Amino acid sequence: MGRTQAPLALVQAVWDISTVIAVLFGVLFLKEKLNWRTAMSVFVTLSGTILLRASK
Repeated sequence: MGRTQAPLALVQAVWDISTVIAVLFGVLFLKEKLNWRTAMSVFVTLSGTILLRASK
């Protein structure tokens, strides 16, 4: 069925990045406004993902 075993931290990081990509798509292509809360959440998500990758 195509199931694989992957580390939970890596799967969560990919899941979080998909949210960041959706925000960037909305801002760049759909001309959505980017407020400070959304920008901060994108920054925190990217920082956490980078830290997870760096710890490997």
